[in-house]
Amino acid sequence: MKKTLLFLFMISLSTLKGFASCQTGFSEIIVQITPDSYPTETSWAIYDNGGTLLDTGAAVGDTLCVPVGSCCTFVIHDSYGDGIFAPGGYWVYADGVLQGTGYNFGYGTTLAINCPVGSYCNTPIVLNGAGTYTAPFEDTWYTYTADSTGTYNLTTCGLNTCNTQIWVYSGCPNIPYQDNATGTYAYNDDYLCGTQADLNVVLVAGTTYMIRIGDFVNDCTGSIDFALSYVGPVQGCMDPASCNFNPMAVIDDGSCIYPPSPLCDGPDLQIDSMSFLNSLSVLTHVTQNCDVNEGCVTGYGTRYCLTFSSKINNIGTQDFYIGSPNTQPGMFNLNNCHGHAHYEGYGDYRLFDSNGALVPAGHKNGFCVIDLCGHGQYTCGNMGISTNCYDQYGAGTQCQWLDITDVPTGDYRVAVIINSKHLPDALGRYETNFANNALQVCMHIEQHATGAPTYTLLPNCSPFVDCTGIPGGNAELDCNGLCNGPGIYGDIFTNAIIDSTDITTYMDMIQTNIPATTCYDLNADNELTVFDAELINWCRNGNPLHPVERFTTIVTSLVTLPIRMIL
Repeated sequence: MKKTLLFLFMISLSTLKGFASCQTGFSEIIVQITPDSYPTETSWAIYDNGGTLLDTGAAVGDTLCVPVGSCCTFVIHDSYGDGIFAPGGYWVYADGVLQGTGYNFGYGTTLAINCPVGSYCNTPIVLNGAGTYTAPFEDTWYTYTADSTGTYNLTTCGLNTCNTQIWVYSGCPNIPYQDNATGTYAYNDDYLCGTQADLNVVLVAGTTYMIRIGDFVNDCTGSIDFALSYVGPVQGCMDPASCNFNPMAVIDDGSCIYPPSPLCDGPDLQIDSMSFLNSLSVLTHVTQNCDVNEGCVTGYGTRYCLTFSSKINNIGTQDFYIGSPNTQPGMFNLNNCHGHAHYEGYGDYRLFDSNGALVPAGHKNGFCVIDLCGHGQYTCGNMGISTNCYDQYGAGTQCQWLDITDVPTGDYRVAVIINSKHLPDALGRYETNFANNALQVCMHIEQHATGAPTYTLLPNCSPFVDCTGIPGGNAELDCNGLCNGPGIYGDIFTNAIIDSTDITTYMDMIQTNIPATTCYDLNADNELTVFDAELINWCRNGNPLHPVERFTTIVTSLVTLPIRMIL
């Protein structure tokens, strides 16, 4: 009885924030939040169907009024990933009718309120097969289960006059939905028919996909027509000894080529400098679940990030094939906070001060590398970049930035390097030219007493070179400051790998008070402690390691994590 009364009392407290009386023509939406013992982990928001934020809160509910018939979405997050322990939870009402409730929602969940079918990913319209369809409004969601493995075509060409876009997802993305390739399985904006979208995408039989039909910046004011068709099985060269072997092909189309053909040269990834320069800006970002853990930012709370677009063109004669974590596990890091595979060779974003010293500012993880030219063949299910095609991470994409929040006022050089370790693709094909894998700009960063820092581009920026003097090279200083030297941070057992023997050796050396050295004093406090052992344990679990930046990020995250996280 006491527990029940306490529970009802907690609910009443959690909803005192709002409870405004709505005027005629408006619906009343009530959000009730009953927190558990970790209220700081909870946050929620309500968006309209255009993605505009209507209301937000933490472990306290609220009441808001929206026009009658308004379609909106309630989104709740838990930063630890275990929802709210019962008897706590969330309750959402519209005009007194319960729309949804829950508590065991992991990192988060969404709830559509007063929305027609197809308004959101979790309420899609079912596509039953090939044909021409009409999306009743922009950003209409569909679900489709492929009945055959092969290439499918989704197109709005010749069916509309407004600027359309097509997105395909393997699951529901976070709200608000992004108007670019972020989080997609495949995506196309403009291709061969002006501002219309036309997408060839490889789908797997029996797999269900989410398809979103929409427009560019609300260009379409009414319905959008589109067509779905099955093109056929993937065709290509099926001889592994050829230069253009296609691991996706199931029908040999007679296109195999062999040395000494000039078409055997190989892939060549080129970073698009104009796309980078035209997209530079400072973004205000509030730290999310995995940002610090994965090294995207160097601290918690509100961060100021220098964001930009990275467009990678494959101008070579061969595809750059990456594959999937299942078929090519060696190409991916499978141990990370988000729980999905990262292609570690994607990009390396660096910030150097005027003396050439690396400044900790975050880094980029490549979640998905795909063809964005419309008629390429690579998706998030089988990654790569076809020859004469490109992939692009738009400005503002998660981790697509450098965190300059704590960077002192001064002159800096920003270096963006693609495939910085000069790795081959999954078929062993090396790029024919690494000189075009890097670009740099010099800038003056100015910090202010309040608000975001600003930057000014500087002329006469010298090319980025590695420690051997090679432009765009991949050589790095080891923990002793030697270029391409053998020293590895944390390898205290000196067997050239990071494993459990290093932790054991750390503990032995701590007990005997062995003096600290640069290579082993991972948090730079001039002594060996259990903190150093914890840092090396973080690294041996597969997390990314960088001589300077990675450890600074790890130290920042571990020092500021709540006690619950460390336990």
